[in-house]
Amino acid sequence: MTIDQRGQGEALLIEAGALLRLSSDTRSHERAFALALQAVNSGAVDGHAILAHMYEYGLGTRRHLPKATKHYALAAIHGNTKADRTWGWLMALEGFLWHRGDAFSRY
Repeated sequence: MTIDQRGQGEALLIEAGALLRLSSDTRSHERAFALALQAVNSGAVDGHAILAHMYEYGLGTRRHLPKATKHYALAAIHGNTKADRTWGWLMALEGFLWHRGDAFSRY
């Protein structure tokens, strides 16, 4: 991965973040999701937090808590403290639901 790819990924994240903050329509959220996914594939590790948030709330994609948990964990590994707190909360929720007998993948 080159520096140019990482810079391109960061630019994609800026655009994805702007679409999420400034627009509330489904099409914009879908575009933001595609941009965030492309940014992560380009090496922008901050994109994991955005993807996690989008998976958690179903913004631009289907709501999928296991994928949200995965991306929060990856963001936390790269130093995102907010993602670290959210990841811990989701892991606790998963444990509670497992103990209760609910399948975590239902959400």
